[in-house]
Amino acid sequence: MSFTRLKIQLVGFLAALVAMLNGPLVSAEPQDPRSVATDVVYGTVGDSDLRFDIYMPQGIASPRLVVWVHGEAWRAGSNANPPMDFVDAGYALASVDFRNSHEAQFPAQIHDIKGAIRFLRAHAEDYGYRTDRMAISGASSGAHLADLVGVTNGHPELEETVGGNLTAMKDFVGRVLGN
Repeated sequence: MSFTRLKIQLVGFLAALVAMLNGPLVSAEPQDPRSVATDVVYGTVGDSDLRFDIYMPQGIASPRLVVWVHGEAWRAGSNANPPMDFVDAGYALASVDFRNSHEAQFPAQIHDIKGAIRFLRAHAEDYGYRTDRMAISGASSGAHLADLVGVTNGHPELEETVGGNLTAMKDFVGRVLGN
């Protein structure tokens, strides 16, 4: 891992804490995360299932949720191996996948990510995280997509219906990290 990437992850981690903390969530010692669910299908477009993984911190009842958007120049990448700094700090982490630019033209990626967020809001009780204060973050092109998701709430051309759960979208907290 490069020093620059480590520094960016640290800044993102600190930004998330500042943006979302309302008192201490965990002890000073990091917790080992446990994966609650992997490859959860939040929508299907054509023949493609759109999936996410959820990681929950141990010992935290109803943690706040951070949505992670992977990078890789909009053309590749996967939701595998997200940064666990958020989970170590006591946040639930949903690492979402989306159609890349070879599969679908923009703004399909925004539609997919917003579909994941609607699904995550609608199924919060199933997994045990809070949705009253959510954040979205990403690396590289994922940070760009996180920015766009954070500033386009309610824009009709960027809402679409991917993943259903159309009554589950509310104002979004916004982005916490990018590079």
